[in-house]
This record gives sequence, C-alpha cells and structure tokens, in this order.
Amino acid sequence: MIGKMDRRIHIEKRDITRVDGVKVDNGWTRLETVYGSVEPMTGYERRIAEQNGLLATHKVTMRYRSNLGEDNTELLPEHRLIIDNITHEVRQVLNRNFRNMWYDVTTEVRI
Repeated sequence: MIGKMDRRIHIEKRDITRVDGVKVDNGWTRLETVYGSVEPMTGYERRIAEQNGLLATHKVTMRYRSNLGEDNTELLPEHRLIIDNITHEVRQVLNRNFRNMWYDVTTEVRI
C-alpha cells in the first residue's frame, strides 16, 4: 500500500466566521497536507439547469486522521481535496473496515 501513496493531497475546509450574527465566507483554509493514492472511477456528462458539465469521480485512499486542523476533526464531506492543483469535492468518506487505519474517499471533479 505504501508504494502507491505517491500523490500529495491538500485537505481544505470552508472558513466561515460570524460578524454581528451574520455568517461571512472567507474562502477555503488548508488543514493538512498528506500523501495518498488516486484512482479514476467514472466520467460522465450531466445537464443541470440548462448547463452542461463533465464530472469525473475518483477513489482516493489515504491514512486515517482523527486530528485534522485546530478543530481535531476527521475527514468529512464538507472538506475538499486539492490534488495536482485540481479541486476534488468530497462526496463520501469511508473508514475502511472500521479499524481507523485507512480512508476510502469518493471525490467528484467538475471539468
């Protein structure tokens, strides 16, 4: 498994603050940089609201982390991954065999 973990993966989360009771979106904040493997799964075209878009799904495998960032959180679908300067939206996070060793992450890339 270690030999395949050759891709640098940046894990980011949305940075939202409250100012006078109003949520302010400050963009994305990098939590961690880890290594993992990336495998393409499917690619398809989707038409939503009169807009065409190509979508590609990937399976990303990385070591389990329970302490991402200052919040000490696990990887969640609210996060996103940056791999080779391409933004991957996290769709599903699976803790393989529930042993807290590996994540199998399904991501989606809009092209």
